[in-house]
Amino acid sequence: MYRYQLYGTSYLFVSFALTGQLTKPDNPHDILITGEAGSGKSCVFQQAVEKLIETGAPLLALRLDLLDPVLLPRDIGQQRDLPGSPVQVLADIAQGQCCILALDQLDAVSLSFDRTPKFLHCIDLLLEEAHAYPHMRLLVTCRQFYLEHDEQIRQCLLTHGLEHHVMIERLTDKQIRQLVADMGWDAERLSEKQLELLSYPLHLSLLARVPCTSATVFDFRTANDLYQRLWTHKDRVLRRRLHGQPINWVSVMDTLCDYMSDHQILFAPESVAYGREFVAEAMVSEQILIKTGKRYAFFHESFFDYAFAYQFVSKQRELVPFLLEGEQSLFRRDQVRQVLLQERAEDLSMNDPRYLSDLRNLLTDGGIRSHIKQVVFALLAELEDPVEEEWQTLAAHLDDPVYPYQRDIWNVLHRSVSWFRLLDSLERRSRNQAAS
Repeated sequence: MYRYQLYGTSYLFVSFALTGQLTKPDNPHDILITGEAGSGKSCVFQQAVEKLIETGAPLLALRLDLLDPVLLPRDIGQQRDLPGSPVQVLADIAQGQCCILALDQLDAVSLSFDRTPKFLHCIDLLLEEAHAYPHMRLLVTCRQFYLEHDEQIRQCLLTHGLEHHVMIERLTDKQIRQLVADMGWDAERLSEKQLELLSYPLHLSLLARVPCTSATVFDFRTANDLYQRLWTHKDRVLRRRLHGQPINWVSVMDTLCDYMSDHQILFAPESVAYGREFVAEAMVSEQILIKTGKRYAFFHESFFDYAFAYQFVSKQRELVPFLLEGEQSLFRRDQVRQVLLQERAEDLSMNDPRYLSDLRNLLTDGGIRSHIKQVVFALLAELEDPVEEEWQTLAAHLDDPVYPYQRDIWNVLHRSVSWFRLLDSLERRSRNQAAS
């Protein structure tokens, strides 16, 4: 396994390395690019594809998250206006030369598994077809989380020999400070928490995309803070770009979010922006959206989660009814996490009960699937500032002998220094009150 930390020209370095490996005649290895969400996998993939094109090697690249889940490889070809399976089309073009089939976002297959389990079989068939051509190489990206926790995806990759990993790792503190200094800011002012957040190239790019003053550049604490700054900046830019025309780009955003959430996919047909095409195209120009063929998608799926949660919370919707009206597939996990974070950020005073109400209902409703509850426990375990009301929500179940998730509650408490500090402070307060 090769490990790379990316910044500056490192994307080009890795893409050159991958290009050399994939086009070397005596190199039999296919390549799997993996890493955490936001680590820069797709950027490396895109750069590698561009370099491979420059070599003249026949290449066909697909983003699996922008495909409808289908049954057969030829159905994938039909979606991309190809006369047959992508593998067969590529092989016909290559005529025995070295060629590359590049597949970005393999983890999208996992998201569709609950709804269309045969899509994984389709991708399995596609990879099997590729191995029928000895000069065809594979370049694939997949999140490390799914590689570790999704048995179907892991087995699929092992079956097809995708064991030659390129691991994209997070940035070091030194790299972050250098990049922030290159932006013109005093990098020594970055807190430990901010350095951890910016270790993801995605978050660093969000910081770089928004002009900041010296008073605002260091005022972020979470990824949501960075997304909110981007949202506010793009609102101003779009209004200037459209010369003061009456626009409602948020309505386009909401329409896209509704369609993607309802269909549990990460793209929407251009028809959803009917009557507001000029706004959608302006959003593409501003890199809020990307457009592939006749489909729109957000520039990153995490921004879809943020935009969806922003809309969900603003409409004062509740999570449990939303989940119970559908099948609670894996697609819903990131949505639930982001909605809870958004609610919590807005309800820190706990005067608005939506967050605590959703939290309690998610943990107690028997209709909520286990994998959704695990998302809730994982989020609670990661909190840096848990509050008494959250502890009371958990404590209510510790004395319930029939509650099936007691061990998960104890894991939340045992894994976190922040929770220990909260419980210690509550205990000291209780003793002081008893003493007085």
